Amino acid sequence: MSIRGNWDRRISRRSFIGVGGMSAAALVLGSKGVLAQESAAPDFDSRLVEDPNGLLDLPNGFRYRIISEEGSRLSNGALVPGDFDGMAAFKGPKRGTTVLVRNHEQRTGDPNPVPR
Repeated sequence: MSIRGNWDRRISRRSFIGVGGMSAAALVLGSKGVLAQESAAPDFDSRLVEDPNGLLDLPNGFRYRIISEEGSRLSNGALVPGDFDGMAAFKGPKRGTTVLVRNHEQRTGDPNPVPR
């Protein structure tokens, strides 16, 4: 996997100031604040265990699961697009299920375009 995509996009001064303001507000309004969380010791062994697959090193006892990979097939046969930039999980319609929504930011010409 490689990091590519939106890194070369420019941001307007208005957007930059807006994001900065929202970040400052989040620090001030947060229940503990980022600074308090950084100084607190974690409740687990935070030393990373090397991933034998070379994808993601995690603390002991943690695990990950790959849901989909760019270029693999969706249930409708379309290719999974790249440039993932956001994701959210919601309670599913049936007991014990979760609906996962993932967003993609792509430009014209990117490989594996978002299916329409």
